[in-house]
Amino acid sequence: MNTEIRKNFGKLTEAIEPPNLLQNQIDSFFEFLQRDVPTTHRKKAGLEAVFREVFPIVSYDEKSRLEYVSYSIGESSLTEMDCIDQNCTYAAPLQVKLRLRLEVEGQSKPFYSEEEIFMGELPIVTERGSFIINGAERVVVSQLHRSPGVSFEESIHTSGKTLHGFRIIPDRGTWIEAQFDQHDLLYVYLDRRRRRRKFLITTFLRALLDDEKDKEKDSDQKIIELFYNIENLSIDELLKRDNVSNYVLVEPMFDRAKGAVLAKAFEPLTKTYLRAFQKAGESKLRAIDTSVDEGAIIRCLKKDTTKNKDEALKEIYKKIKTWRTT
Repeated sequence: MNTEIRKNFGKLTEAIEPPNLLQNQIDSFFEFLQRDVPTTHRKKAGLEAVFREVFPIVSYDEKSRLEYVSYSIGESSLTEMDCIDQNCTYAAPLQVKLRLRLEVEGQSKPFYSEEEIFMGELPIVTERGSFIINGAERVVVSQLHRSPGVSFEESIHTSGKTLHGFRIIPDRGTWIEAQFDQHDLLYVYLDRRRRRRKFLITTFLRALLDDEKDKEKDSDQKIIELFYNIENLSIDELLKRDNVSNYVLVEPMFDRAKGAVLAKAFEPLTKTYLRAFQKAGESKLRAIDTSVDEGAIIRCLKKDTTKNKDEALKEIYKKIKTWRTT
């Protein structure tokens, strides 16, 4: 019998025996199968945990019940080399023993029936830590997976300004990312590969609004109420304060006698505006305090070109369609 002996022509000798780096993958697969463990001593892990999670299956009237008993894995009918030569999958038959429990009217004890069912072929790992699928040898590559949740981050713009953002990672589906730009506008990204395709956060929120609820309110007011508290303020009290620039108008102010617009909606208050309102005969106004977020949502509302849910959905669809065609 000829045995291959590895010859080392180097001057440095190996300090320790190189470990088998694939052994961890192989052991993990065998722990998943628990193939050589008796059915009564198997841990609730791997394939055993999968069956216990699915079963029992109970009928709607709870009179019949399909229970899991055990499973067994046979031997592959072909060797590894035979599977490669014949373009077959190196797999073993999976047999599952199930118990049917049926309650029959007129009988005190339920009816039991056990049967072993063939569930299919299960791919088996080779000694090299690979799988042979249709004659091709494949390996499972472990990779990191971001846990679902919300993560906050910051980046430095080319101008040196720090930009803050957040990322919503679902368990399944598209990631939603939002980030401020250099002009302090909050944009949403739905495709990380096309980061130039973006839309304002208010457009995204407008598309999620329920039009059937509070039909009297427009979408701007609904978005404002999500983030701010609308206050009815006295103009005389505001004139007594040193600084009123943190307050922003919710609706435009008019000079009813002249029919002129004194200030547009979302304009920050100034003492000049307040005196003009007072001169026009107004005593109160509706405003919000933007000091909680430095007016981030208000800036986006002023920049947003959409005004209702339909326009917001069309804007988002137009962006998505552009992503798919470029």
